[in-house]
Amino acid sequence: MDMAFRIRSAVEEQAEHRVAIMNSGVKKVTRIRLCGIGLLLLAACGWLEPAGMDTVTDTNAPASRDTSYIPTDLYDALDHLEYLLPNEALTWIRDSTDSEDDMIRLHFGLGMWLRNNWGLWSGSRMSEYFNDIGIYHPDDMSGIILDSFWRRTHGRPIDLWTQVHYYQRYWRIHAPPDTLTFDGCQTEVILEGGVSVPTDSVHRFVHLGRCSYDSVWWAFERPRGWHQPDSNVVDDFLQIIHN
Repeated sequence: MDMAFRIRSAVEEQAEHRVAIMNSGVKKVTRIRLCGIGLLLLAACGWLEPAGMDTVTDTNAPASRDTSYIPTDLYDALDHLEYLLPNEALTWIRDSTDSEDDMIRLHFGLGMWLRNNWGLWSGSRMSEYFNDIGIYHPDDMSGIILDSFWRRTHGRPIDLWTQVHYYQRYWRIHAPPDTLTFDGCQTEVILEGGVSVPTDSVHRFVHLGRCSYDSVWWAFERPRGWHQPDSNVVDDFLQIIHN
């Protein structure tokens, strides 16, 4: 997948309104922070890590810091992360008092280190712990770890099961439609992509496509199913893909 279209699976969406453009249910882009091609542009988009975060990934880290240890569960992970992080990093996290959304800045640095070194991609005991509670994507695992670390640092409830349910619902509503044929389209719908719909309550995601028979737009949203989309949803989608 082109890195210009790569996104975090869910935590970023907690912080920002997202529009996902999908190619057969696979390719997705962000509406905000989509500012070019290549990883070098991440810095221009504000994805720079705060000072001190690179220390934990330094191969010359002090020998007293056991960077080879893989935690057994979330609470072990939080304890070990506090042990690993340098004082500058801990200070930055303590000073980020607005919300845990600040932790998204660590996704491509510290978050990547967690995914790689704690075996979240390769079936480690840490990834098996997450699998057992219903979390399967390494991006979601590192997101829960980082958000939970912020919450514990600021004396907030970790509320693990609410986080788990958020990610589970994310994947459920973003999954492609079960069928592309129905009474309204005599052949099948060719999926064009989808949009996130901001609401005051729960996050909504609408898949959009055109009927191959007459090019009429159709929308699919769980649990509603196939329906004719509002014109503003289609306009918003077209504006994004043409920009």
